[in-house]
Order: sequence, then structure tokens, then C-alpha cells
Amino acid sequence: MLLPSSRRISGDTLGSACRQGLAVVSSDPETVEYRAQYLDLTFVCRAVGTDDPQVADDESRDVGWFEADALPASLMRSSQERIAHALAYRAHPENGTWFARPS
Repeated sequence: MLLPSSRRISGDTLGSACRQGLAVVSSDPETVEYRAQYLDLTFVCRAVGTDDPQVADDESRDVGWFEADALPASLMRSSQERIAHALAYRAHPENGTWFARPS
């Protein structure tokens, strides 16, 4: 049975991953479609296998592997922030999960 985080990776990229920890818990105070507010959970994962990621659904335009210091310029600011927190978690997991304070 795949954990939800691994299922999401598999469904979006046809790749496999092993979850290593929960790095970030955050929520955007803005509501989006359907009058919903999303709780964002950012996991640190390790790729499993050697498969190259592929676009697997109509929600993604492109997927790929990037060095942390060479992320695409078009990456959304919120994604850049989550990645920065995930890298900090990976470097110092003893500091625990980062929880965003509600605004």
C-alpha cells in the first residue's frame, strides 16, 4: 500500500519515492475554487529506482530533476519557499517540522 505522499508522486510523475520526513505544514489564508482552503504538507522524499519522471496527468506541464541551486526561474514563489524549508529540514532534521504561523 502506498502512502498518500507516494501515491501523489506516482500519480503525477509515474515515479516512485520513499518519504523521509514531514518538513513543512502551512496553509494559505486565501480561499480558492469551491470556497476551499488548503492545508499544504511538504514532505522530504528520496527517489526510488532509476525511472526518469514523466508528466502523468493534465495538472502538470513538465517534471524533472534539478539541483537545489539551479531551480527553474519560473518556479512559483510558494514552491521555492517550500523547497527552502525542505532543504533546511534535510540538513537538520533534529530541528523538526516547520509550522507556518497563521496570518
